[in-house]
Amino acid sequence: MKDWKDITLKQYYTIKELLEEPDDYTTYNIIDLLYSVDSVNLPLTELKKYSGSLEFLNKEVPVVNIKPQYKINGVTYNSNFNLTQVTAAQFIDYQNYIGTEHFEDYLSVFFIPEGHQYNDGYDIEQVKKDLLELDFPTVKSVAFFFTIFLAKLQNSFLSYLKKDLRKMKMEKRKEIEELISKLEKTNLELFQ
Repeated sequence: MKDWKDITLKQYYTIKELLEEPDDYTTYNIIDLLYSVDSVNLPLTELKKYSGSLEFLNKEVPVVNIKPQYKINGVTYNSNFNLTQVTAAQFIDYQNYIGTEHFEDYLSVFFIPEGHQYNDGYDIEQVKKDLLELDFPTVKSVAFFFTIFLAKLQNSFLSYLKKDLRKMKMEKRKEIEELISKLEKTNLELFQ
């Protein structure tokens, strides 16, 4: 039985594409992709063991802890998610990739082959190709790293503002209360 942790980024793209335009063979095509079988030519008794095996697609993709290193296709990648160590070049490249639908683009900013500095002495296109083999829960967790960080930063900022609000003069209080109200209305807590 497969689960989200068994799905690579490459498989995720294929599943997403299949589900965007479903037909009579969509389920069979997904079974073929995940189990490397030819489901339409399997005897019904054999096909039965795959029934219900796609239930996990209806579940939320789990958030996983980000590790400092990943081994993908025989290459050890250091993952740099320490905001105090992110370079200006990484941040600029990340922002340039934000609008793309290709996770491997902006993930390539944070996955650096061991022994290298960011964008120095390695093939970034090979990194992107390797990232297609990363499990999707890790991809999702890493892709939304900055959103999660921003949500936590927002909560800390709100706590600080609310604490300081009690100490402020009346005219400043209204201004801060409006700011708090606007911040609370944003929906950055989704990924906590």
